[in-house]
Amino acid sequence: MPSRHPPRNLAPSRPTGLTGIGARSSDDSLLPICWVGGSSRGTGAAPRDIFTVCAACCGWAPSYWGDAAVVQDHLRGTLGGYQYLPTNFVQCLANITNGCTGVLDCYGLTPKGSADTCGTCIGNAAVICHADGSYLWDCTKAGGTCQAGDCQVPGHPPCDLATFQEGCDPTGRPVHCDDHVYTGPTCADFGLQCTSNLGATGCDGTGASCVTETSYFDIPYTGVSCNGNVLDACVLSKRALLDCSCFGQGFSCQTAQGASFCGAASECDPKSYPKSCDGDSVVFCNAGKLVHVACADLGFTKGCASSAKMGCTP
Repeated sequence: MPSRHPPRNLAPSRPTGLTGIGARSSDDSLLPICWVGGSSRGTGAAPRDIFTVCAACCGWAPSYWGDAAVVQDHLRGTLGGYQYLPTNFVQCLANITNGCTGVLDCYGLTPKGSADTCGTCIGNAAVICHADGSYLWDCTKAGGTCQAGDCQVPGHPPCDLATFQEGCDPTGRPVHCDDHVYTGPTCADFGLQCTSNLGATGCDGTGASCVTETSYFDIPYTGVSCNGNVLDACVLSKRALLDCSCFGQGFSCQTAQGASFCGAASECDPKSYPKSCDGDSVVFCNAGKLVHVACADLGFTKGCASSAKMGCTP
């Protein structure tokens, strides 16, 4: 099923003794490591603002999708190849103009019927029943097939979070369980190392020890200071320097409201800036840039609602 667990932002402390990113060879001397060896840069700002303004208000989508900072976490997950299922979800949203119908179609979700039995397959759709929602998930959207009431996706077998043993694969990529198995970035491409530390597996810095919240799959875009285009950050448990150009097209190290981060502007802090309504538009911070989005442009005709699920009203 689509992941139900929100990525968690890191809260870096001020460390000492830096390590950082460099080039791998003379041929790569002008390229950040994250561009070398097949890894891809982050997608940066959402290609379609609907991902932030109302993915949460459409009934079956998890509520955390409504938070702009978490949206960026999801997008940053593409660094080095990590993506939630369905892997083309963000790209699908880029073309939506029909509101919740389009959001749910990108997920591949439809309402569960009263006669539908949990844990079974209806055609290629899995009947998923959870405390946070029951629905049919079209396995085709995830590139898989329905077997025994779950989507079997190549490279992402189902797993049990209670029994799964996290770790690092032979190429130095963190492997996690979140209903399905996910493999994270190639840590070395960012000057980092894959470790299991304090119960968390992920890309870790290589400098002095520091304290953060538990990492969740990806590499943080928040830190404590900028040095040119390099972000000084605490990554999992140790210091590191991160090249902001690795996080998105045109990204650089920014400082806003006392916070430093990799982004596209310094108009706001994407981690802490609250969404709000401006008439029938949603205002939010996207990669450091204040963005106004007209709900009608995305297919929502009832304007913007100030509520726990702040955003466009379906």
